[in-house]
Amino acid sequence: MPDENPNENKTERAADTGIQDGANQAADTRSKKQKESAFSGLPEIIDIETLAEEAGLADWERVAFFRAAEWAGGKQVSREDFMAALDRFKARRMGGGRI
Repeated sequence: MPDENPNENKTERAADTGIQDGANQAADTRSKKQKESAFSGLPEIIDIETLAEEAGLADWERVAFFRAAEWAGGKQVSREDFMAALDRFKARRMGGGRI
């Protein structure tokens, strides 16, 4: 058996068979607009830092909120999820721990 990686020539084999990356050609008959509309019902995912800025949170409140929600920098959530967590954070008792 040769020392070659069997996946190395995948593109060449796909070209020979007329199939690209193992995709079914019949599945690719949808238009670009139809493919995009499949994601149109999903909520937009936004960075939590941006959402905190839009909500007008002070620095100390942002840090406390992220800690209570167990969120780290770089996390992305929907606006609805962010606002629901913020509401839970503001409604909890002082020093109430995780939300």
